[in-house]
Amino acid sequence: MVRIGQPETTPDATTLTAWSEAQSGDEIPLWAARTATFLLVQMPARPQPRDGDEACAWAYCWLRNRDFDSLEAATSALPAHLREPLADALPAAWRDRQGLRLI
Repeated sequence: MVRIGQPETTPDATTLTAWSEAQSGDEIPLWAARTATFLLVQMPARPQPRDGDEACAWAYCWLRNRDFDSLEAATSALPAHLREPLADALPAAWRDRQGLRLI
């Protein structure tokens, strides 16, 4: 008997990996496919920060999650649609990173 709440516990990484394999298609709960589709449809194709504070957070994360030799390298590695929204925030985050204020 298949219920809407199956599985009853939150799936772990092993379960999610198994669901992504073609031969396990019968075992994937319908809610998982619906949720994935809903999230993909709701996501903007080119997300951007909504305000200055969010731009600062994005810039800090960009530098924290990658290793760049220079501000120019960090800027050129940004997706094109983020270069202008992060134009002021990225240099400030770079200065903080170089001053070891961003850990």
